[in-house]
Amino acid sequence: MPNPTRDFVTVELPTTYSNATLSIYTTQRVKLVLSQTLSTGTNTAYLQQMPTGLYYYLIETGNSLLQRDKLLIVK
Repeated sequence: MPNPTRDFVTVELPTTYSNATLSIYTTQRVKLVLSQTLSTGTNTAYLQQMPTGLYYYLIETGNSLLQRDKLLIVK
């Protein structure tokens, strides 16, 4: 996942996970700004409509958290 990013992020989901969800939230984690289902392999989420700023992202499968970190979008 390129970080910082401008227009998109790429997520590589290993074959050990059949599907997962990428969720991007505002810094207060109160507003979900993007939710995308991920499949095995390479996935791209397009962020052109999102303004410059700091966000948090989560990658989850079922009840398991795979990754959580900050995401900086710079236009």
